[in-house]
Amino acid sequence: MDIIIGREKAAQPGQKAGRLKLTVNGKSACVGAFDSVNRYVSGEHCTLTINDDGSMLLKNLNMQNVTYVNGQQVNSKRVTFNDTIVLGGGNYVLPWEEIKKILPKQFDVRHLQKLYADYEEQIEKLDEEQSRRNKIKAVTGVLSTIAIAASLVLGAIGGGLDTTKLIILIPIYAIIIFANIYYALKDDIPKKKRELKKAFEDQCVCQCGYPLVYTSYKRIPSVCPGCKSQLIK
Repeated sequence: MDIIIGREKAAQPGQKAGRLKLTVNGKSACVGAFDSVNRYVSGEHCTLTINDDGSMLLKNLNMQNVTYVNGQQVNSKRVTFNDTIVLGGGNYVLPWEEIKKILPKQFDVRHLQKLYADYEEQIEKLDEEQSRRNKIKAVTGVLSTIAIAASLVLGAIGGGLDTTKLIILIPIYAIIIFANIYYALKDDIPKKKRELKKAFEDQCVCQCGYPLVYTSYKRIPSVCPGCKSQLIK
């Protein structure tokens, strides 16, 4: 994020001006008293670049502009909020507290990238397990068909089902019954998905509480729709 720092100019003759002008994303705000900034400060004197990691770079926009950091004249220098910055040839000290007030709110969401990756991986594993169970259910369906057909065939041969025939059929029916009961009791994947989704949504929020749940991490917008904070990705 770049902040253009300079002296406010009068829009027309006779109009008061001379405050500190701060421009962020094309929107300007003026702070301080009129004529508080000396005339050695140009309309666009320098830029303050604030990086995603919080580091800041101060840079003059014109070689003729004069800027001091902790008493040393600089053209470009990394600075912190603890540094004393003087603009122009006078003694105007950059008011950090005023600058902080107009800075857009920011929220670092880079921790959500791992949250998204973990959630997607867990859902994928559950889908694979569901697919495996569906295949086994399909097999038990085939076995059921075979068992019914075998009952009919064996029943027709010899006029009924004797002990020998039952010995053949009982294991097949036992496998079918066991598989159906087991997977009926183990049909917990939908519940697990709901629990994962709820835990994911509870954690995937902006600092204002607005949900940042999208189809993927890359689709998270650069600005929170709720509080309009810039989201650092």
